[in-house]
Amino acid sequence: HINFYSRGATELGRLGSHFAFTPFTHPEDGDFDSMEGYWYWRKRLDKNDPKAEELRKLWGFAAKELGRTIPSVDHYVGFQREILVANWYKFSQNAYLRRLMVESTLPFNHYYVVGHGKVMVRPNGFDWLIEGWEKIRAKLKLQDLESRV
Repeated sequence: HINFYSRGATELGRLGSHFAFTPFTHPEDGDFDSMEGYWYWRKRLDKNDPKAEELRKLWGFAAKELGRTIPSVDHYVGFQREILVANWYKFSQNAYLRRLMVESTLPFNHYYVVGHGKVMVRPNGFDWLIEGWEKIRAKLKLQDLESRV
């Protein structure tokens, strides 16, 4: 399988992680350097919070660290769809990521490895994200196939 995790065993898993520096442009929300930054930016309580704007240029733990300090709403109706749409932009706008997705065949997963690589911890409630990555891959593969015809 391919684990979408910043310390995953595959390049696709590491780059597919929300922590990765993988700039994309959302046509309505603008530019972001990572999905982690977008995730916390999307959840911000105050839509005019200047501190939240810093999330556009952050990735990795820095994005998570700042994101956790910004007042936010819990996941709201439509949040999951917004995250999946942003993931689509991330993968479809980056030729290298697109190619990694198109060439991949193994199933996707998402878990953390702790305790010197001995314990896998899978966060609850993220099956929708794994399913979303699978749908993105299927769509990219279809587009690739159609472009060859």
